[in-house]
Amino acid sequence: MIRVRVPETPAQGEVLTLDEDQSHHLRSVLRVRSGEAVTALSAEGTRWRCEVIEVSSPVQLRVLGADEGPDANPEGSLEVNMALLKGGKTDDLIRQLTELGASSIVVYTSQRCVARLDPKKAEKKLARWRTIAEESTRQCDRTDPPTVGFHEGLPPGGDHHVFLWEEAPVEPCTRETMTQVVGDGRLTLLVGPEGGLEPAEARELVSRGWRQSSLGPRVMRAETAVVAAAVLALVALGERGY
Repeated sequence: MIRVRVPETPAQGEVLTLDEDQSHHLRSVLRVRSGEAVTALSAEGTRWRCEVIEVSSPVQLRVLGADEGPDANPEGSLEVNMALLKGGKTDDLIRQLTELGASSIVVYTSQRCVARLDPKKAEKKLARWRTIAEESTRQCDRTDPPTVGFHEGLPPGGDHHVFLWEEAPVEPCTRETMTQVVGDGRLTLLVGPEGGLEPAEARELVSRGWRQSSLGPRVMRAETAVVAAAVLALVALGERGY
């Protein structure tokens, strides 16, 4: 099913005019035709059945009615704190975490981060990450994009917080630790950078209320660890399909 995002909740029979980017994607990439079905996802969290009535620029849709089918929004609340990674890895992980079902994503910096974010470019980068998250909800049929933020240094702790560290004891396993920590359908994760967390950083996190855990005997790349930890967290939260 083709999906688009619209800024406001439409009404049955209304004609929607898509913006330039979405019109180009539907017309030139997906090659839609008049009469094709499209689902519109509103910023208020509703889904609407539409049909294409105009394929020239801009593309126009007619709203047929509300889509009463099950939505793909996450049932629990998973926040993932991930270290700033080099290259396009951070962008890729924001896309993947959105598709998996994260409710919030926080990019942070630590001592061993290879990548650094120029303060002058921070707002622009953050806007890009939020756009990636929003576009990813269109692909996976979510109506609520995760919040995306940036934190200079280690984030604060609290209840229901777990950080993954290669030097943490392998027992109890991560799945058990997360299940113990989950509360009120909420769980917060933290995964370190390419070079791992400094021992002093791990101690600081523990002092802030974070529970430490290990992903097992194999040392994973940072981007692999983020995805693996997120999936385990969603299992602990009882997310549908996991």
